[in-house]
Amino acid sequence: MILGKGGDAVNRRASLILMELLVMVLIFSLAAAACLGVFAGARRMTEETARLDRAVLLAQNTAQLLKAGRDPGGLDSGELTVRIEELPPEIPGLKQVRIGIFFGEEPVFSLDTGWQEVLP
Repeated sequence: MILGKGGDAVNRRASLILMELLVMVLIFSLAAAACLGVFAGARRMTEETARLDRAVLLAQNTAQLLKAGRDPGGLDSGELTVRIEELPPEIPGLKQVRIGIFFGEEPVFSLDTGWQEVLP
């Protein structure tokens, strides 16, 4: 009978250890799932920031080409497109345009710029 009681204590201890291990695995799984969500969000944010950086550079290059009187037609990158809209002149001799950079149909960046033109 004494051996039976000792065996019950061992079974209780083993079941407590097993439950503790299961709880630790559950906590580790929840932490891992949270980390994966954070990493996925960080990757998406990195891609959006890189796209915005490329859009700003593309708009600046387009503005410089327009101010120099050159055609910026070949500046479109594979995923970003440039749309140039002439703005109505507020001051005679001042040429104004809005340079829009788009990812598909979604606007990414817009730059209003102007330069002085030679008056006739």
